[in-house]
Amino acid sequence: MIPQYLVRPPTARRASAHRDAVAYHNMTESHPPRSLPRSRFAQELARFPGTILTPEPISQYASHWPNLFRQRMGATFDGRITLEIGCFDAEFLCRAAVQHPTRAFIGVDWKARAIVTGAQRIEQLNLPNILLMRQRGQEIARLFSPRQLHQIWILHPDPFAAENEIAQRLVSPQFLIDAHQMLASAESRLVLKTDHAEYARSTLALLDQPTIATLWKCRTHSADFWNDPIARAAAESAGYSGHPTRFERRFLQKNLPIHLIELSPHSATSGADILVCPEKPSQE
Repeated sequence: MIPQYLVRPPTARRASAHRDAVAYHNMTESHPPRSLPRSRFAQELARFPGTILTPEPISQYASHWPNLFRQRMGATFDGRITLEIGCFDAEFLCRAAVQHPTRAFIGVDWKARAIVTGAQRIEQLNLPNILLMRQRGQEIARLFSPRQLHQIWILHPDPFAAENEIAQRLVSPQFLIDAHQMLASAESRLVLKTDHAEYARSTLALLDQPTIATLWKCRTHSADFWNDPIARAAAESAGYSGHPTRFERRFLQKNLPIHLIELSPHSATSGADILVCPEKPSQE
């Protein structure tokens, strides 16, 4: 049976999507973001002011990312910015930055020790096209201004597989609403790679929800990325293809298939006629 929201006229569908977006927004606002856990490595973040941004409030760089990278990269910066959420020690991000020197990359992770290790690697390689932040991916709407990002990578996130942990997953309706606002165009991509089949299925199931179906389309889906030549060819220009992450190598050694999902904003929602979510009040 066709879901009722799909047979509504477009105007009604957009109105329904807006009501759902407001509901998700209100739900999120009633639950303040979690503070970052204490770490003995947190004080070491200040040792790398040229690579690790430690802003307070976290929104202070939201509208300045393009200018930051123009200052760092000069005329070589082509305007494209990729965000990796859960970058760990930036090993994969460094590889991508070397391969694509005209693109800018931002790595976000809540683990202080991993961010410090990543900063050491970036400075050793002298890569001006990477910046790091110790922060949670759920804060994307406060970290960036709308339409700033070319790609968002979520490469092997914690699946929170236990039934009582599923609500902690990064990919959620609210996250997809926020991420949609940050991507620059209908050609932009949100990429999820995971070895966890149920996480992949639950992400695809989100596309059946009225709000999410209005905002996103699935451009690539593979249940076995490395053995899927069509998916690998489709991902060739994305910057993440060709090399597995550290965690991915472990899964491949166990002969676990890697699931890939690439989402792009619907071209119809890139205009100004659809209000996705009201501006969030300051939490600073």
